[in-house]
Amino acid sequence: MIVSSILISIILNIYTIKADDCEYSTPDGILDLKTLGYKDRPKYNNIPDTGLHTIAYSFNGCFAYSTKDTCQNAAACVIDLTSKQERLIARQTDRVFTYNVGVISIIYTDGDDTTLRVFLLCKTTESFQAHKITDNSFLFNIESECACPGKCTYIPDKPSGHLTGGAVFIIVLLCIIATYLIISILFLRLVKHEQGINLIPNRTLWLQIGHDTIQVLLFIVKMFVPILNLFIYYLFMLIIQTIASESSCVYDVGSGQKLDIRTLGYENGKGPKYDNIPNSSPTKSTLSWNGCFSYSKSDGGNCKDAAACSTSTQTGMSTVIAKQSEVQFEHHDNVNLLIYQTVDRLLAVFLTCSDSDEDTVNGHQDDAQTFSIYVQSRCCCPDKCHYSPDSGSISGGAIFLILLISILFVYIIGGIMFLKYARGATGSDMIPNRLIWLNITLYALDGLRYSIQIIRHRSFNIDYQKI
Repeated sequence: MIVSSILISIILNIYTIKADDCEYSTPDGILDLKTLGYKDRPKYNNIPDTGLHTIAYSFNGCFAYSTKDTCQNAAACVIDLTSKQERLIARQTDRVFTYNVGVISIIYTDGDDTTLRVFLLCKTTESFQAHKITDNSFLFNIESECACPGKCTYIPDKPSGHLTGGAVFIIVLLCIIATYLIISILFLRLVKHEQGINLIPNRTLWLQIGHDTIQVLLFIVKMFVPILNLFIYYLFMLIIQTIASESSCVYDVGSGQKLDIRTLGYENGKGPKYDNIPNSSPTKSTLSWNGCFSYSKSDGGNCKDAAACSTSTQTGMSTVIAKQSEVQFEHHDNVNLLIYQTVDRLLAVFLTCSDSDEDTVNGHQDDAQTFSIYVQSRCCCPDKCHYSPDSGSISGGAIFLILLISILFVYIIGGIMFLKYARGATGSDMIPNRLIWLNITLYALDGLRYSIQIIRHRSFNIDYQKI
């Protein structure tokens, strides 16, 4: 049993070796949680929930903090923005650290039945996302350079008691303006005996500056309106082109590169591309997942129209754990993440680029509601794999034609109804923009006749000044 546990640990590349209470050793270096926290307060505070606008979170790496009576010695707390009530959801004690295929996760508890899972993603920019899965289960995604092993060195934070340069500049500027106004008003009132509006210093100068500013703004608006119209036109064409040419499963990962999740799945109900995924947790089950396309299993369970399912090794029945309509994509430097979230379940699929010809897949189940799947594949590399649709699928050109015909139909029917009932038009006057289309047709015929003239070297009496 001990030998088997060691082999499983090696295969899954999970490292839980600590250098001290907050330092963890990984193949890429030491990760120090102290660089993600402050000693006396939460480093991440007032973080809104991505799905619920009534709650927010606070979190601190390594060091415990306290804010109110109900949030004492905490690693993370949640606050109800309506009632202002706080609740502790994680303590710094009994952290479980895992490192799997370049992905770092830490599991916290509140000492009872509440679980918080924190994913640390190596990136040069800083961001924080928080999700509430259930009342007792939460997920944090932290992007930071300090989430890169060996990148950050802990320096104790020192409270700063001095003003920033920007604050000093604003204070000096306000003092100068206040001094200018007070001295000028006193001079105009006591020396020149001015009254009312004449007490405003350099009133004529400021009026002229205001007038000139308004003229400049009006000029900019006049120049901007045609540009705005042109921008809206090209934006509309870009939206049509994007809808017609790209699937919702194609994601932009920057630098002009795209990741096509369709290459990680089978379509037309063929079943999951990744089936019988081993589960490293003690739960007696396997996992299955299919990129982009839904699938179903006929084993007596409820795995219908699913993105992922869990199959019991005891009963052989499968349970749906994710739907394709619930997916959110996140791009990071070293890994891309697909998050499938419902009110009671969370699945995180980590896509790691690999040069190997064979895909490597494994999974993990944290609890009854939280699952993780790790996929290493060439098709996880942007622009490495290209999707070829099965026969019978609608092409991008067909979608574009359908959209174009639909827009023309709405334009013609809507224009006819407006002209008939709003303006009382009858007969040919009910055609929307009739004169414009008539002129376009005449110009097209004249152009055709002119082309024929050039070919046959004949002369037609055509006046092209009107064109």
